[in-house]
Amino acid sequence: MCEKALQLQPGFTPAFNTLSTIRSMQGQVEEAIRFRRQALKLNPNNAEAESDLVMSMHYLSDYSPEDLFAAAKDWAAHHIPRERCLPPPANSPDPQRRLRVGYVSGDFHTHPVGLFIESVLTHHDRSGYETFCYYNDTYNNGEGDGLTKRLRQLADHWTNISWQTDRAVAEQIRQDGIDILVDLAGHTNKNRLVAFGHRPAPVQATWFGYFGTTGLDTMDHIIADRFVIPPSEERYYTERVVRLPHAYECFHPPEYSVEPGPLPALATGKITFGSFNNTAKLTDEVIACWSRLLRALPDAQLYLKYRPFGDPGVRRRYQSLFADHGIAMERIKLAGYSPRKELLAAYREVDIGLDPFPFNGGVTTLESLWMGVQVVNLRGDRFVSHVGETILMNLGLEQYVVDCEEDYISKAAALAADLPRLAELRGRLRALLLNSPLCDGAGFTREVEAAYRSMWESWCRTAKRPLS
Repeated sequence: MCEKALQLQPGFTPAFNTLSTIRSMQGQVEEAIRFRRQALKLNPNNAEAESDLVMSMHYLSDYSPEDLFAAAKDWAAHHIPRERCLPPPANSPDPQRRLRVGYVSGDFHTHPVGLFIESVLTHHDRSGYETFCYYNDTYNNGEGDGLTKRLRQLADHWTNISWQTDRAVAEQIRQDGIDILVDLAGHTNKNRLVAFGHRPAPVQATWFGYFGTTGLDTMDHIIADRFVIPPSEERYYTERVVRLPHAYECFHPPEYSVEPGPLPALATGKITFGSFNNTAKLTDEVIACWSRLLRALPDAQLYLKYRPFGDPGVRRRYQSLFADHGIAMERIKLAGYSPRKELLAAYREVDIGLDPFPFNGGVTTLESLWMGVQVVNLRGDRFVSHVGETILMNLGLEQYVVDCEEDYISKAAALAADLPRLAELRGRLRALLLNSPLCDGAGFTREVEAAYRSMWESWCRTAKRPLS
């Protein structure tokens, strides 16, 4: 339908934007980028389309960290107003007072961001922090889903901003007296970075939900850890890096019980590798690597599961990609959407998880480990290539983080050859995760609050400094 629209009206920008989204879901990221660039040629003032372009570049190792940094800065130069619509924030620079913290996202529903922020909102110290959630989504008339309802009850204040302009959002945040405003979207869909550009709060930070610099000079901090942003990579960020002591994220265990079950290879006699990641992460580079692994283990199978695999065209495309590398169709299982409880149960068919690269899994990796499935990770040179690393390092599983494709393949093959080791891991990974900093919601939130307080005290010192 989009292609037909472009035949009728070759300059119809919405068709290019929609085609870009479709191609990304189909795993054709290069095509998605091409369509997005065409849309921007026709309408260079489209901030959302350019954010989508910046986001898409993270999926491909063809773009260097320098490229990603430059693209984010270009976005800010194109879309952040030079003249701010608001006067400077008038917040009281008292370093010890109760702080108003605002969270901005379009993903306060069943989404990695929603699952992540639930733990933080649950454990916030209400005596020291008052929480405001600004929800930028119209799903179900802005009501969201069951998780949205839980988050709404956990927050002290809740506002749906999806029908407001960026300027109106910034004015609302300033009127609410927010001290620390936290972006949970970056350049992902439904972001409100332009509102951050108006500087509605004295301290502004970007955090979970994105995986790189926003490019904004009004974004003061990026919350990370020592793995996702090592000191050698700080130069790729306009923000000051604030590192939490352990991991930059925390896993909120599911509210229902789904047991891992026994190692499937013990019953089938065959190893099943698996990845339930976004199709956009399953690039030609990843398929080539996984095909080499499957050729090295002729009896092994691969199970891929994500919503677009419910589409026959997407299934045929990926079957063809593997066939081009000599992998028979019957060795690849492709499955589409399942509710989260059924999704977790599907891990009972997986022996070993394969983390894509350069864009690693996040919540997907945590869910895999929760279900007793050990994941093999390839460390890279950017935030998205360190996410699996920080998860495994925080669990003491550093031996499953490798530095090159050859080691990635050999590590996965060696693990496949050691069923007793795999069975032992399957029996203890959930307990290991539960007893780690990755599942300590209360401890994690105390670390976050300490970071907030440090940011705030730093601003207070600046605000109290006499004018020269």
